[in-house]
Amino acid sequence: MKKNKMRYMKISLLLLIFTITFTQVNAQENAKAQGKNKVEEVKNKGKAKGKEMKAQGKAKAEEMKAQGKAKAEEMKEKGKGKEMKENENGKKEKANKGNAYGKNKEGLEGKEFGQKRAAAAKSKNKASKDKLDKSAEKGAAKVSEARTKVNNAKEEAKKDREAGKITNEEYAKKMKKYVDVEKKIMEVENKIQEAKQKAKAQ
Repeated sequence: MKKNKMRYMKISLLLLIFTITFTQVNAQENAKAQGKNKVEEVKNKGKAKGKEMKAQGKAKAEEMKAQGKAKAEEMKEKGKGKEMKENENGKKEKANKGNAYGKNKEGLEGKEFGQKRAAAAKSKNKASKDKLDKSAEKGAAKVSEARTKVNNAKEEAKKDREAGKITNEEYAKKMKKYVDVEKKIMEVENKIQEAKQKAKAQ
């Protein structure tokens, strides 16, 4: 009887070990299968994404190509409007539309022409400098006038407060406005000084 029990226990133990081993092997095979499925799924997603990106790239390339053609046509149309003249070899060239200072020298040669151009440039520069000076002077006069007005307004506000016509709060508000105006006057004055310095530098 004891032998039967022992045999029964051995068989049960073997069955238990076999069941556990079979379960582990089965679980490993399932994990491998799932891993392969996951790899295949990721691989398929990657291929699909690659195809999608390739299609987008082709579409973008086609769009850019169409834009390039349209731009080329536009430039071609612009070029048609320009004057063309034939040179001695019979080839067409674009007509030069520059200042042509050296083309029409009005009978002057080399040094004389250069001196005339320099004199014209100097007179143009002097005229712009004079204009800038006048503008700066006008600005300075306006700044001086504005300062006088602000100082008069400050004095008037002070007198009104002392006479009791306005409250201290109203006086403070007015003074704040006057200070802001004075700051703006200073900014304008600085700009005028900068303009004068530029005029002197020229």
